Amino acid sequence: MFKVKGDYLYHNNTLIGPKGVLYVDYNELTDIPKGSYDGLQHITMPLRVDMVFVSGDKVVGVESKKAKDLIASVHQHRLARQMRTLMSEVDVPCLLVRGVPRKWRGIKKMNMFNEDMFEIWSELVKYQALGVFILPGPAEDSLVPKWLGYYRPILSGGRAAVAALKQSDVKPSKAKHKGWFLTNIKGIGERIATKLHNHFGSTRDALLADPSEWRELGVPKAIVDRKKEALK
Repeated sequence: MFKVKGDYLYHNNTLIGPKGVLYVDYNELTDIPKGSYDGLQHITMPLRVDMVFVSGDKVVGVESKKAKDLIASVHQHRLARQMRTLMSEVDVPCLLVRGVPRKWRGIKKMNMFNEDMFEIWSELVKYQALGVFILPGPAEDSLVPKWLGYYRPILSGGRAAVAALKQSDVKPSKAKHKGWFLTNIKGIGERIATKLHNHFGSTRDALLADPSEWRELGVPKAIVDRKKEALK
């Protein structure tokens, strides 16, 4: 499993390198000349994970799929195997979907059911339900590092995403205590946020927990309902 130790990234006990680098498998982003992009390093990635970087204190793993390859991966069941590996190896598993399938580009409305499209959408929703972040991305290799840079602070929990969904994200929240992110839900203070974080092990797991588990910890029903509404 990928782990951060001090200023370095490791896989199991093997040193990968400094944690500030975007590590990319040799078979990925091949249009970027090796060594030409500051902050990016091509390596033989453990378990053939496509990309890995550190965001905050978390290891983010990325499975990169261009639109055509995404469709083939779903049909051939490769994506399921790749995502299982990713979810077991990193803190924050992501699927970077690069571009739009050519045959879908002319579709402007989703009023008609399309079996081929639904197969792909349902697969993505399944992974989202398991805690995978679905990231829209560019088809061009050279733009991928910049896009991942945009996502980095969000994936670390450094931006109040719940507040952003409510269009009230005026100022980025500052981490002052464990579970501070949860205080964006009305009614949750430092005590409850810390309790939820410690019980579930992380803010993400707390947000994804079943409402009944929050109630068992003594969280009022009104707050639990607000959590459900914020995540819709």
